[in-house]
Amino acid sequence: PLVSTTVDATGRHRLLISSSPPILSFTCHLRLTLRHQAQQHWLTLLTLAILLASTAAYHLHSKSQRRDAQVVNTLIEDVLECLYSESENHRVDPQRHPVPGLSVAMVRDHFLTISTAKSAAVLDAYGYAATLDAQDRTRWTVSDVYTRDKVWTRVRKGVLGNANVRETGMVVGGEEDVVWVWVGSFALSPKK
Repeated sequence: PLVSTTVDATGRHRLLISSSPPILSFTCHLRLTLRHQAQQHWLTLLTLAILLASTAAYHLHSKSQRRDAQVVNTLIEDVLECLYSESENHRVDPQRHPVPGLSVAMVRDHFLTISTAKSAAVLDAYGYAATLDAQDRTRWTVSDVYTRDKVWTRVRKGVLGNANVRETGMVVGGEEDVVWVWVGSFALSPKK
């Protein structure tokens, strides 16, 4: 290797100049190579990063949608069972069960509650916690009002989509209320 000397632009410092490339450590050489490759292929790397992020977001969203659908289907089954049972109770003993159906608001508040500091339910990664009531029906706890309303809208649509259920207004506990009534035959039990 040929080494020569020269003076810098200020004229006060002597510089050594080599005709050979500098000796670099492995990590320094690796960093320079990666930097060079990133500068050459930045568009490909950016596209790949966006694709991976989009795939991950889609996967999480679809898992969340599946969990929401599972919760909604469980709620619909349990609400239909509850409506059928109340209708059967009214048919057998109208004195103890004067209303042939159940208040929609009461059903919602029984099956779908909002987590509070007092209840302190441990919610799963999707924002739900499940417990069983005395009749082994699933009661769900959600994180906030928005989630409850979103889920309940789907449950309401599913319940009212059943030909055996009608929504009507009735007096419940001395007040006018919206009530779901089982109008189907008692042979059409939704029991599992």
